Amino acid sequence: MADAKAPVKTKNCVFRLINILFSDVMSPKFVQLGEKKDKNILDSGLAANDEYFWYVVVGQYHQMNVCYDRITFTDPMVSSIDPSIKLKHSWSKLRDKYKVLTKSYEKVFENHRKSGNHDDFINFWGSKSDVYYLHLWLQ
Repeated sequence: MADAKAPVKTKNCVFRLINILFSDVMSPKFVQLGEKKDKNILDSGLAANDEYFWYVVVGQYHQMNVCYDRITFTDPMVSSIDPSIKLKHSWSKLRDKYKVLTKSYEKVFENHRKSGNHDDFINFWGSKSDVYYLHLWLQ
């Protein structure tokens, strides 16, 4: 019998990634992404695509960490998520997940802002619980 392939994604992966990006360890590095790279990073050859940052993220992603393994907010919209379930992802896969998440967030946020009545953000997120979770972190 052939080994079953692991799924390429679960709904939990992005939630774990969000927990990591907003963690005490990573958030200071996360906010510096758009800044000018120092000479050591440029010399390392890891400056393109912020690879140096995503290598640290992937290291954190695969660690056992109680803060990464749980949902930070008590909210029924995300109560079924279990970020302790993690797949083996590369730095580029995690970066791609982040890019998809932020693109979705931008679209939902823009619709929220354009609405004119500025109802609760939750009225605009549809079924994108990862977008809603990011919103909770940003609040």
